[in-house]
Amino acid sequence: MPIFARAKLVFQDWCLLPHKRLTINYEGPNPQMIYPQLITLMKEVFGVREDEVQAITFEWTRGKVERFNIEWRVIKDIDKFSYYQYRVRLSGHAQPSEQFGKIGKAKIELSGELFTEYPQDTWWERSMIYEIIRTLWHRIFYQNKRWEYREECKKSVLLLHRRIREFLNLLPQRV
Repeated sequence: MPIFARAKLVFQDWCLLPHKRLTINYEGPNPQMIYPQLITLMKEVFGVREDEVQAITFEWTRGKVERFNIEWRVIKDIDKFSYYQYRVRLSGHAQPSEQFGKIGKAKIELSGELFTEYPQDTWWERSMIYEIIRTLWHRIFYQNKRWEYREECKKSVLLLHRRIREFLNLLPQRV
């Protein structure tokens, strides 16, 4: 859970630079079956419980053509000051097919961010002396730790990307 404060100093870093998100496009049988698998993969890769995978958008229209648009957010605490925020979006459609049951398209977008927050609620946290000490501590000790966290976030997003592609059988076959 993120740190909630009335006033705070926030640092935000995208885990994937220069691109802010990865995209997977799928066209084939049963794209609607990606939905339950994504939840399982997010729990495994990010190391969170199912109740920590929050659907912030859920639209699923049923009919001759099923249309779906779901976005999840996963927030994972790292330490007292920092946490990861992962976002996964699934959108697409499926229509009946005699050969496969359903056939259609899906698009999956993955992104991750690292947030570091310093509360500034008390008079001491808002004082100039505290700010000088905090800035020195951040630059000398914590900045390197944040870059390690960013790399870990990047690895997690790339691992999820690879695991989704494996599930969809989109990886190139080795001979």
